Amino acid sequence: MHKRVPTDDNLMLRGCSIASMCSNCNKEADTSFHLFFECTFAEKIWNWFVSILNLPIQVSKLDDIWKLCD
Repeated sequence: MHKRVPTDDNLMLRGCSIASMCSNCNKEADTSFHLFFECTFAEKIWNWFVSILNLPIQVSKLDDIWKLCD
């Protein structure tokens, strides 16, 4: 949310020149959006969290997270 997680896209914004690859799935570029929403690892965590809440909630964007907080 505040671009403080050192994902490859945030490091590039700070001037680091690196090849980007998600270290969790090794399939996509390492971006904040991918890390929290698109990565298969993140999907498993969100599905687990939603199952604990026992609510039919879809977590696919930041707005969905804010709805959970309400």
